[in-house]
Amino acid sequence: MATPSSPYAITRSLEGHGGAIRAICDVNGTLVTGAMDAAVICWDPSSAPLQSIFEHSHWVTALVALDTAHESLFSSVGFATGGMDTHVRVFTKEEASGSEFVCVVVLQGHTSGVISLGWTTPTAATASSLLLSGSWDGTCRGWDLQAQSCRFVLPNHENGVCVLGLPDGRIATGSTGRQQGNQVVDACIRLWTASSSSSSEFAVTKTLTDHQGPSPSPDSLLLDVFPSSRLSLSRYPGPVRQLVQVDGFGFASCSNDGTIKLRAADDGAVLMSASHPLNHEGKPGFVLGLTYLAGPQHLVSASEDCTARVWALGASSSHGTCVQTIDHPSGLWCVAALANGTDFATGAEDKSTRVFSSVAGAGDPSLAAALAAQVAEAQIQKSRGPSAVEIEKLPAYEQRGSMVGKSDGMIQMFRRDNVAWACQWNSPSATWVDIGQVTGTGSGGVIDGQAYDMVIPVELETPSGLRKLEIGYNQGQNPFSVAQAFIDKHFLNPSYLKEIADYISDRSANYQPPLLGDHSGGGASATSSVTSTPATATPPPASAFFPPRAFASFDSTKIAKLHATVVQFNDAIEVRRLSSGCVNHPTFQPTALTPVELDHLATLIQTLQQTSYYHSSSVSRVQVHTALKLLDQWPPAKVFPALDLIRLVLVHPMGASLLASAPSLVPTTLRLALAPDATDATRFLAVRVLCNMFGHAATRVPVLAAAEAITSAVAPWVATTPSKPLAISVATLLLNLAVALHQGLVVACAPSTVASLLAAMVTWTDEDALGRVLVALATLATTTPALGIELPPLSSLQTRVAAFPSTSPLHAIVQDMAKL
Repeated sequence: MATPSSPYAITRSLEGHGGAIRAICDVNGTLVTGAMDAAVICWDPSSAPLQSIFEHSHWVTALVALDTAHESLFSSVGFATGGMDTHVRVFTKEEASGSEFVCVVVLQGHTSGVISLGWTTPTAATASSLLLSGSWDGTCRGWDLQAQSCRFVLPNHENGVCVLGLPDGRIATGSTGRQQGNQVVDACIRLWTASSSSSSEFAVTKTLTDHQGPSPSPDSLLLDVFPSSRLSLSRYPGPVRQLVQVDGFGFASCSNDGTIKLRAADDGAVLMSASHPLNHEGKPGFVLGLTYLAGPQHLVSASEDCTARVWALGASSSHGTCVQTIDHPSGLWCVAALANGTDFATGAEDKSTRVFSSVAGAGDPSLAAALAAQVAEAQIQKSRGPSAVEIEKLPAYEQRGSMVGKSDGMIQMFRRDNVAWACQWNSPSATWVDIGQVTGTGSGGVIDGQAYDMVIPVELETPSGLRKLEIGYNQGQNPFSVAQAFIDKHFLNPSYLKEIADYISDRSANYQPPLLGDHSGGGASATSSVTSTPATATPPPASAFFPPRAFASFDSTKIAKLHATVVQFNDAIEVRRLSSGCVNHPTFQPTALTPVELDHLATLIQTLQQTSYYHSSSVSRVQVHTALKLLDQWPPAKVFPALDLIRLVLVHPMGASLLASAPSLVPTTLRLALAPDATDATRFLAVRVLCNMFGHAATRVPVLAAAEAITSAVAPWVATTPSKPLAISVATLLLNLAVALHQGLVVACAPSTVASLLAAMVTWTDEDALGRVLVALATLATTTPALGIELPPLSSLQTRVAAFPSTSPLHAIVQDMAKL
């Protein structure tokens, strides 16, 4: 067993991505990274970005360097990428491009995101290697890059697929399993062998199902008390995340069950098994990445537990020996060996790529000190208590008798003797029960007596009413792991996973208290959330409420009955196309959808409802064009289902890029909202389409360019008392314009116009809408102090919110406004 001459030490830290690092490869000494910002960056030896590639429309989740055969084919070094946009791309250097990589091949065929890439080994039946790709569509594909075609498909996997070409020409694939109730089942590794007569037909010759996680301690109380539950309690489901070649041994696999397994080349039998330690809940940390270092014969695993672990190999040992643990400030997504065979790089949730080497003297002391400081700060964040300023803002402990908890078990912090004191609401006795002093909440709170950096509220609608839950989150944790633990704890539908993980990511990146209450607006599409925006050089917030660091959006997916509504309206429409094609023509007759178009909408609705698959699902251009057709041709009184669809298409990761090419979206939306026969649903859904356009740069530009027309359109509603849904929608729209002005974006209207409209809305009686109005006013005040004469006097705002209960956040907002 080879050992390094010295421990691995950090040699480089690469900063530049705007999202978590999901893939890494070494191309002839040039490090290439792909991330959740949809970018690929090539790095020079000084750790500066050498080239940034923005040809992907979604996360970049797989990278592999060209093998020797394809370097000869393209007469260049290069690499292939896979992403959630479902495409595989090949980049090489061409003479015309100088030293930069250019895309020379785009392979299409997968129907969901591509998460793994590899190469087959040439055999007697194949003249050259093939590129392998694994996808969330449950398939592995083999690509002939010279012909730019798919040679074979290995189907019927359980969701996500990782791939590996074995030295003898066989192929190994791993699957993430399928959901059954609250369990992940059927995750496995398959070994595929080509038929003797064809290199494009493969059959499964071996199936391995041994990734089921480590057993807890044998003296576990649960195992002793409930022996019949031994199997379900002692094992954790093991989605397979990566397969790597291990020369001289066979190959290795890693899994969500926290284990790494070294396997025999011929049948995949386990030669060695190693495990990341269980967390405080007795569960394993997901091992999401694995690589092999041929020089020292080490496996390196990357886990969401914020560590990279180095394992020494030994075929005679039943367990691997961990020779080094390298702490990181956040969870790790990937790890990759460098071309020299001795160094490796890690990709982290904190958007950083770090390179480590065991060569004596190679480490950078300043980077090592910085990494140690970052890890220490992350650990401090998990243990520090609230600041004096935060404690001062808490309600007094003596006043708890006048406060009523919203639900049984609700945790509330109070100010008691200048410390934060946690209490829990007991509904049967209608009293607050003391938990104790909060010593480790940071800016968060306590759940079940445990302190967290953040406590994130979650509300679920159930047949018995609204269910209010809380997620405890510590900075640096993997949002998907936290979301999965939350689902398991509360026995929730596994389909919530992606939605909850994205919500955690948004809140952890741009955390601020909610604007108001439960954000209920009315109807199925009332819930609003925030969408993160690019960082801007703005001063520190003067308040926890303003200025917001993100644009507000409406992303409720309660559209199950929408297709039935469209079909009902469609049946009532006379199929008659007029040559004028003008909606405003006095003899205009709307055009009914064809059966094929109705099917397109049904598929689109199904995709938009399945938020847990947004990371891998796709929205087609023809589906979006069908919805846009309704906007163009259906009357205002019947068009609101199409507006609801467009609203949600803007939330889907692929929606913005498709709708960015619809130049008439803003004017068409305004026309429908202002039509004399428009229903209230048409009006507030049209406004929500405009609100959701702020969430993406591609669609934000046209809505900001039409700001003057937009403010003119909503002005008549401001002077009235609109319905609750319309009031919340208009308030959110003007709030987004205020945020855009604060961020210094180009807005085609005067700030005073927005301020005047907001000032007129202070008389509105809806608490949620008024809260957004006040936050928008305060944001304008902090952005352009000269607008003070346009804003309502502070005394009038204080009088206005006095009509609301003392527990209303409106009071805190106005108090913060008084400090401006």
